[in-house]
Amino acid sequence: MKHNLDAMHVEKNICENILGTILGIDGKSKDTIKARLDLKDMNIRKKLYLKRKGDGSYLVPLACYTMSKKEK
Repeated sequence: MKHNLDAMHVEKNICENILGTILGIDGKSKDTIKARLDLKDMNIRKKLYLKRKGDGSYLVPLACYTMSKKEK
């Protein structure tokens, strides 16, 4: 059976992706610098654009779905 989907693994992967994004876990979040640059290219969600610091690095504003340390 080639096209069987294992429900347990699908559920695990979806939960990991959602929790990784909400909790801001490094390496698990899909909210990356490239994703933020894509927002600017598409001219949407201006509050989430990267902000350049004086030293050349970027400040990544928190999205509305990201939890603070206190909320975690």
